[in-house]
Amino acid sequence: MSNNFDYSVIKNYVFHEISRPVGHFLSRIAFHTSYSGTENIPTDDKPLIFCPNHISAKDPIVVAMGLKRRIRFMAKIELFSNPVVSWMLVHNYAFPVTRGKMDVRAVKYAVSVVKNGKSLAIFPEGTRSKDGAPKKGKNGAAYVAKNTGADVVPVSIYKDEKHNKLKVTYGKPIKNSDFGFTDKKSKAELTKATERIMSEITALWEEENANHVG
Repeated sequence: MSNNFDYSVIKNYVFHEISRPVGHFLSRIAFHTSYSGTENIPTDDKPLIFCPNHISAKDPIVVAMGLKRRIRFMAKIELFSNPVVSWMLVHNYAFPVTRGKMDVRAVKYAVSVVKNGKSLAIFPEGTRSKDGAPKKGKNGAAYVAKNTGADVVPVSIYKDEKHNKLKVTYGKPIKNSDFGFTDKKSKAELTKATERIMSEITALWEEENANHVG
């Protein structure tokens, strides 16, 4: 699949600011989304890496609309096949990644986004969970964290099937220093960090799930 996204420059888009009221409407009214944990998000401008579990195509909207920050999302390249949809995605700060392999351009762009002071969101699982529960994560988010020094915010997206509602919970940031990264190129370090990230996401999700059981 062809990919015309320009990974060489990080742009700001006026359209995103214009479209945010629509995003808020979709998130809170159309998708019936409520939020908790926003007090956990630092109010300074230090870039963060947001790591949500992945349950549907709505996820980027509902995660972004609970925050004052502007978040850039890594999204599967298949979503960019339609020119109109691609334009909408790019102008709302999504950028394409080819799944199933190491997409060097996308990963380098993700690193540069954070190094340039922008916040980033990556779905560590890499694909949607069929039953909604968090699954095993891949090492992409951990790689970006290691190469930027940014803290990671675990995010739970929970769907209340009975009432068709969504609940987004932002956890407390995991300090980058807590991952114990070294200067070595170590897959084991990345795997350990990914397990920590997924553990935090899962704990948030399971707490919300417990509130809906019974």
